[in-house]
Parts: sequence; C-alpha cells; structure tokens
Amino acid sequence: MQKQSMDRKDLIRLKHMLDSTEAILTFAKGKQRDSLDKDRLFQSAVLRELEIIGEAAGKISDKTKKISL
Repeated sequence: MQKQSMDRKDLIRLKHMLDSTEAILTFAKGKQRDSLDKDRLFQSAVLRELEIIGEAAGKISDKTKKISL
C-alpha cells in the first residue's frame, strides 16, 4: 500500500486549527459557561479562535480529507 502525503499548506492549516483549539482551552481554564456572556474580552478571544478554526477547516483540500477518512 502506498503512503499518501499531505499537502504542506494543509499541514499548516491543521497546525493553525490545533493552535487555536489549544488557545481556547487556555482561555477557558477555570472559567464557567456564563463567562462567555459576561466577559466581552473572553468572548471575543474565543470567537476569534473559532473563526480561525473555521477558515482553516474550510480550506483543507479534498485530497487531505480523503487521507484522514
């Protein structure tokens, strides 16, 4: 079986997704769910990281998506 390699740009996108996920977990440590409603800075930070994840996920190539299945 031939090993398929992932596109370099997709690897970078996946790294961005992982970095943003880790950032959200760091921001959320010790916080409660209602902090998103009460803390505008926290909310903005989480939403920005979610935007980064969404943008990167939307640009992952079909080839890479097939490799991961």
